[in-house]
Amino acid sequence: MTDPGVDDLHYGHFGQPVYDVDNRTWVFQRSPGVRRVFHPVGHPQVEIPATIATNTCRVSSAAELDDQQRHLLALFPELQTAAPLLGPLAQVSNAIEAVASTFDPLTGDLLACGRAADVNDGGKGTISFVALPGGAAGESLRLVRRQNERHGWGHDHSIWLEVPTLRHGDIGWWPGIGTPILQITSAVQAGDRSTFVAVRTARSIHLFQPRYHSQAVAPQIGPASSLSLPASRLEASPLLYLTSPPHEPGYADVAFNPWYQRQFGTLDQEGTWIIYDIEGRRGKKSHYRPIQARKGCLAPPLTRSDLQEGTLPGNYDGWGRVLWINDVSTVLICNRRILQVADFQGRSLYLSPTSLRLARTSSWILDVRRDPHDMSRVLLLTSTHLLILKMPVPARFTENEDWVDADVLLSWRHFVHEEDTTMQIRAFVDEEGMLTNHGTVSLILTHLFRYRCIFAISHIVLQYCIPISPT
Repeated sequence: MTDPGVDDLHYGHFGQPVYDVDNRTWVFQRSPGVRRVFHPVGHPQVEIPATIATNTCRVSSAAELDDQQRHLLALFPELQTAAPLLGPLAQVSNAIEAVASTFDPLTGDLLACGRAADVNDGGKGTISFVALPGGAAGESLRLVRRQNERHGWGHDHSIWLEVPTLRHGDIGWWPGIGTPILQITSAVQAGDRSTFVAVRTARSIHLFQPRYHSQAVAPQIGPASSLSLPASRLEASPLLYLTSPPHEPGYADVAFNPWYQRQFGTLDQEGTWIIYDIEGRRGKKSHYRPIQARKGCLAPPLTRSDLQEGTLPGNYDGWGRVLWINDVSTVLICNRRILQVADFQGRSLYLSPTSLRLARTSSWILDVRRDPHDMSRVLLLTSTHLLILKMPVPARFTENEDWVDADVLLSWRHFVHEEDTTMQIRAFVDEEGMLTNHGTVSLILTHLFRYRCIFAISHIVLQYCIPISPT
């Protein structure tokens, strides 16, 4: 028997093998033909209906585009001089709409959980809420109080479950600025402390500190807004906002420092990342303001051999991610092909494409998440592999080392279609290990997974993990 390598192709029996010394046989966690039946609690119900229809735009034929062009010119004859330009532009616009309606790479997580400070308790108590988009075009922020319901199985009253629900909860609103929300994320706080919430649109980022009142309060509506939103005890309470100038690229991601919620990072579509500190306090004569603390760019030094291996500096479809790893002063930044680790002392490293299984391939980085068990590990999903990486510490390398090999703890070939860029990864933890799943996801307000593959990763020995497929 030998330890499996990180690049081994896993096949054979299902589940983790255990040798039964008494019977001198191998026992596996899964046996084909043996079923484990899960009995659901009640019936699935729609807590909050979607506000955007899941209509998919198709690519129109040339004849249809010509008919649309003639109709447009009949309505607006002054456009006749620009008629030669309308055809090619209409084809490009129609193709972009068809692709974006299926999957928009700039759309991030649209569901986040947090805690709002109870104003009546001096800000010491908190209530739990869920943040998600609302409005006809997903342009508004909706905060729904989360409560618990008791559920059981039929007439068996010996076991009850406390299940979270959004029904009958207070709903607070922020009207938005008229453009669809592309990402909602919340800070991580220990215990029951109140959390900040960030909302990203195409060209702006808005921060909130939700509050819970004893009486309903009207939402803050701008002078240009025509929306009529109901009052609620749950207030969004905007803190500050950032906007990108018209001549600069829009935002691709926003993330909070998990150790310190008064610090957050942004990433634009061309790879420029900025770390901000939130200064100020709530009061009549004071307000919150963002202070730029660090700034960098996803621009690795490339040689001819790097270009031959497929390490291209392009920004591709604008997708990118920024997140904290290792400690309070280290961040990970990546686009579709390049992954950077940088600290706040000005040191940065790039992980080699070869160690990420990207060299000489057309594979893309599709998603990256922190390991919930260990902040120094990340889960990386590419077009071909699921990787668990041990992140390097930039301070341990010399200044001349720009490229380093990734410390790969697990490499699993998932065999999903390589051109499917809609795949995402999620990680859930329990007392024994971590459950990860990846698959195509619908990004219309709620996350509806068509599961492609599920792995239960059991941390058997320190610095080593074994994947088990329970499905």
